[in-house]
Amino acid sequence: PEEWTNGSFPPDRSDGSLPVTGVSFFEAEAFAKWSDKRIPKRKEWLLAALGEPRRRFPWGATWDRKRANLGGDSSRPLPVTALPESANPEGILQLYGNVEEWCTTEDGSSLYLLGGSFKLSVLDVESVLERTKSGKAKPEELFGLFEVVAPMASNRRVMAGVRLVRDLTWNRKTRRRS
Repeated sequence: PEEWTNGSFPPDRSDGSLPVTGVSFFEAEAFAKWSDKRIPKRKEWLLAALGEPRRRFPWGATWDRKRANLGGDSSRPLPVTALPESANPEGILQLYGNVEEWCTTEDGSSLYLLGGSFKLSVLDVESVLERTKSGKAKPEELFGLFEVVAPMASNRRVMAGVRLVRDLTWNRKTRRRS
């Protein structure tokens, strides 16, 4: 990433608690391959964020601005564990706010940045929530605030980071995932 010096975290991020930001899709993909993981597909990310049956927000049905690092509350990303109340039922933290996360479509033909970032306005979110309640907006519009059809894969985005996934296989012998 652009803000790193000689391949190292900036001094204010050296403890590893802050998400890496300012990465292009290509950089995120290279890191995923290096770590033997991959960038999630859009459908996988949405399933992790909103669950099945579908929740309105990662944490449940009700908006709570204290559960997401969105503009106005912070001018930069927070440490990954800073908002434990942002967890979904599976324990995944900060799926809304903090940093946008790179995802692909199933066939890899399109890129997305999901989840919104610390730069997304809380007022925008609350405005869409109000319009949804009054019937002037569809619920999908709310998630549209948290989803960006990504620009070119080589572009670095200040608010873009990556959350990686690992494919699991079922071992019939041990009856465990590996």
